[in-house]
Amino acid sequence: MPKVSVVLCSYNQAQYLEQSIASVFSQTHDDVELVLVDNGSTDDSQAIMKRYESDPRVKLVLFPQNGVIGNRLNAGLRASTGDFISILYSDDYYLPHKLASQVKMFEKLGPEYGVVYSPGIRLDIDTNEQWLDPCPGLSGNVLRRLLSEDAIIHPVSPLVRRECFERYPFLEDIFVEGEGIFIRMAMKYLFHFDAEATCVMRDTKNNSGRAVKRNVEITFICIDKLERDPDFPASELPTLRSMRVKVTRQAAWIGIRMMNDGAWARAMAVKAIRLQPKLLLDAKTVTTLALSIAPKPAVTALNRVADRLLKVRGHSNVVAEDRVA
Repeated sequence: MPKVSVVLCSYNQAQYLEQSIASVFSQTHDDVELVLVDNGSTDDSQAIMKRYESDPRVKLVLFPQNGVIGNRLNAGLRASTGDFISILYSDDYYLPHKLASQVKMFEKLGPEYGVVYSPGIRLDIDTNEQWLDPCPGLSGNVLRRLLSEDAIIHPVSPLVRRECFERYPFLEDIFVEGEGIFIRMAMKYLFHFDAEATCVMRDTKNNSGRAVKRNVEITFICIDKLERDPDFPASELPTLRSMRVKVTRQAAWIGIRMMNDGAWARAMAVKAIRLQPKLLLDAKTVTTLALSIAPKPAVTALNRVADRLLKVRGHSNVVAEDRVA
């Protein structure tokens, strides 16, 4: 039976940590190792982790200070010994069948497959509402579609062959790489999608995805790195350039819809137009520019109406970059 290592990374989420750990120990797959990584928490997180210190299934990697998440995850990966790796963050948790079903899927696939992934369930911590989070149903060679579609593979969903992380460790010169690591893995490995949900992801006001400006800048850096990566196929460079345009255009729209930051949205829209001048004829881009100079109260009111019409779920706030770690 293949061994699975779960690398669980936490920072100041003691209120969720024990449920996250319990979800690993309740897996129906028998051979599981848990690597607990704490990124310099100032709450009770490290004390909770130390309760498991004597468990032979557990390894502790505790940092005295908060630092780059990629560095912390790589430390956890180096401490792990499993044939397959699954990442978990302490505000999320696994459903009991996750590892067993994904290992079984790998046993049916060839060694060229590096990633098996699935949808996750979103849980609004304030309302307890749950819903299946959109997930791309992509299998095989997925690189082009990850670049060209609104296709995000959530970090806690996949089970990954160890050699993928050995070839593509997390980037350590940006604060957090997140889902971008799977684009790099897709340069050399095949992916398989399993439609059954395997994890629950808490929707909170402090999710890292709400640090919009930082995340956009990180995405631009990752695109730059992909352009220079020797593994990146030259045939996909036009797709990557199109991705840059798409990200910039979407950032402009988010600047209006989530942030109501007209100046930043306008700067992103202008940048997108410079990259692709035909966006001057694009309805969403033109609307973004118009709303970027509208009074903020009017934009706020329009966004509330749009949220109701679109039945937007979960939290829609934005957090400052220094509040998420």
